[in-house]
Amino acid sequence: MRVTIRKADILAVLSRIQGITGRKTNLAITTNILLRATDSGISLSATDLETGFEGNYPTTVEVKGTIAINSRKLFEIVKDFPSDEIVLQEKENHWIEIGNHNVEYHLVGLNPDDFPEIPKIENSRFF
Repeated sequence: MRVTIRKADILAVLSRIQGITGRKTNLAITTNILLRATDSGISLSATDLETGFEGNYPTTVEVKGTIAINSRKLFEIVKDFPSDEIVLQEKENHWIEIGNHNVEYHLVGLNPDDFPEIPKIENSRFF
């Protein structure tokens, strides 16, 4: 996976989902967010097994793919990133490189196949 994201497009969302992914849990994957790069942009998913979040955001996708990355660490990196364009690239063994020409971070991700399903509400009546 390789995508170029604008900082302004995802910073507010990463801030809001900290309430979902920041809870202490025995399941380490729920402290991560799932990023899916498709032809139409990037999809972010987060869950604590009771609450779920999914959103789609515009981005430049060079290589499609899926990664699971620590939500808190990604938020801190994006928040303090010195430029508006951020490149996320998956390396081997679930390592993720975040950066641009001047700054580069390396984080270990988790296997995206281990990410739990987002709770779905189907055919529910609201009042």
